[in-house]
Amino acid sequence: MSRSETAVSDAKEPKQINLGLLLFLGVSVSTVAVLLTAYFLAAYETGSFGWWTQPGRITPDTSFSIIRNSVTLVAALGLAATLFLSYRRQQAAEKTLRLTADAQKIAADAQKTGVEVQKTAAAAQVTANKNYELANRNFALISEKHGLDVVAALRGRYVSAAEQLGNTSPAVRLAGIYALASLADDWSDKHNYKERQVCVDLLTSYLSLMQSASDASAPTHSERDTIWSSIFERVAVDRTNNGWPRAVVKVQNTRIAERLVKLDLDFKALDFSSSPVASLSFEDCHFISAEVRLDAAEEGASITFSHCQFISGLVVFDIGYYFGTGEETWTVNFIDCEFKGTRISLQGQTPRGGYSFTRCNFYEASPGFYGKPAASYLRFSQCRFFTDPLKVLHRSGLSVLSITEERTDWPGTILMTGY
Repeated sequence: MSRSETAVSDAKEPKQINLGLLLFLGVSVSTVAVLLTAYFLAAYETGSFGWWTQPGRITPDTSFSIIRNSVTLVAALGLAATLFLSYRRQQAAEKTLRLTADAQKIAADAQKTGVEVQKTAAAAQVTANKNYELANRNFALISEKHGLDVVAALRGRYVSAAEQLGNTSPAVRLAGIYALASLADDWSDKHNYKERQVCVDLLTSYLSLMQSASDASAPTHSERDTIWSSIFERVAVDRTNNGWPRAVVKVQNTRIAERLVKLDLDFKALDFSSSPVASLSFEDCHFISAEVRLDAAEEGASITFSHCQFISGLVVFDIGYYFGTGEETWTVNFIDCEFKGTRISLQGQTPRGGYSFTRCNFYEASPGFYGKPAASYLRFSQCRFFTDPLKVLHRSGLSVLSITEERTDWPGTILMTGY
């Protein structure tokens, strides 16, 4: 501890005086007081302050009287001092009691004030909670109203786009196509897939008008191409929008001659029912849990899947509508494709066509083929089989079932040797 700290500590702590020293000081002061009193009394009796130089002037009785009176006077003064100190002590005690009572009263008042403050704070908290709840309700109402306004605006845009599609001007109709596609994007962003599907259905239905309409208001090839691009750019691998995941694209009564490249098809369904296929090519596309359905083909039609990957989902070929009378056949070709958990349904009663699989891989998880196809051929060339994908397929309607140049490094190859 430093000197300054020691000095501070000594200043703060009062020093205790020894009791014997106090007693000695008291006796000394009393003795001095008695002697001084006796001196002044003797001077009073003799009429001279130098009375000790005059022997005989003070008799023994006078001395005794002076001493007695001095002791009595000092005792009286001591008693008076004691009474005065007691009185002062009593005043101090009473003052302390008054101060203590005042302090207690102040403390009680402070406690009472604290209780009142707590009550006020609690009331303020209740009020704040009510205001917060009211603000939340108002915000919810405002948000709901805003949502309803947005929905109303989106539905108004649908009506406007539909009116544009019915316009006689090709430019206005083209603008309506873009407006519908953009509207479907907005519905998709809001996760309102039902309203989005309405927009998609209107776009695909508009395609079929090219097959039936013949007047000046019929859709042009530019409009048709715009609809196709609007649909499939939503599933492009490098798309810049959120797409239309799990949408149903159903194209009916529309002649199809398309080449689709690098698509990530996360549609729920891609349905070309009743739409005659002239040529349809999928290159480097991914079909993820999607259902693809085709049931009509033109004479000499070619449907090709090249370097495509099928994960789960369903591919249905139910080609029961054949548009042609010549000897040219339709063909469905799978080249360098992979199947993982995908079901392939081969149906239909048009034997003027067939299916060809070249360098394809059928993984363990793939359920394989099923159905009752009536086709000229079903060919597998340089394919790899983990299991037998044909075990549940009814093959009686196939004119030719050919499995050539099997890859022997997969266990399913042995199972396929019986065909």
